[in-house]
Amino acid sequence: MRISVHLLALLALATGPAQGAEVEPSDTAKRAIASAEQAVLDQYEQFRAAALKEQQRLVAALDKEMVRETKAGRLEGAQAVRQALETVKDPQWVDAVVDAADVDLLGNPRKPNQVVLWNQHNGIHGDRGTATARVVLLLADRVVARGDPVEVPWKADADTSVTVPLPKVRWDGVRIEVETVHGIGGGLAEVQVLVAGRNIAPQLRARASACFPNPAFTADRINDGVTSSAQFGVGYWLLPTVHPGWIELVPSGGMSVPTK
Repeated sequence: MRISVHLLALLALATGPAQGAEVEPSDTAKRAIASAEQAVLDQYEQFRAAALKEQQRLVAALDKEMVRETKAGRLEGAQAVRQALETVKDPQWVDAVVDAADVDLLGNPRKPNQVVLWNQHNGIHGDRGTATARVVLLLADRVVARGDPVEVPWKADADTSVTVPLPKVRWDGVRIEVETVHGIGGGLAEVQVLVAGRNIAPQLRARASACFPNPAFTADRINDGVTSSAQFGVGYWLLPTVHPGWIELVPSGGMSVPTK
């Protein structure tokens, strides 16, 4: 959780004077520190109470959904709901929801969650790229939001990107569906997943519907930190020639914590 600079300055006073200083915090400063600390605790409890209430609501709804899926004989659907239920029931889920709130503990707006799509041009060849793509959000491998197609800027000899804001829903994975391409095929150099301004893509696992049949262009190039495709065969993912397809960034294993 993010604490304001002003509060950090106040809390620093509580640890004593800076090295070499001899001035103790005044009584007024001490009262301000105590008041700020209490404000943080009060707001944290409000956030947490709301998250706990949401957790209870989701557990009840998912329980009913799992019963419906089971009675209807849709075993795969029931299994997917069960996985989501296990995620929501985990105590860490509440902490994650509080940490992903739209404002920090002092009410300051957080940066919106975003996905940045870095296009590729296949190095010196300049013959491939993504023209339009759609961002899809997943929760326990189920689609929870589908965005509109977006144009992805492309140049045959330069690195380009587009930033796509994400809707305010719970999700733990991102799929990029390549719908139209430049030249003879699609692909991307990098996908950055920004949560509260921090790129979490390197923590996720990449998987794709298909890859160009060359080990230089595999799915794991999509979150390797290389946003440029200027060097042929380095740092970008390609679809097979004239193939549509998608690439995903999903939890790498274990519990998946939803993000808002």
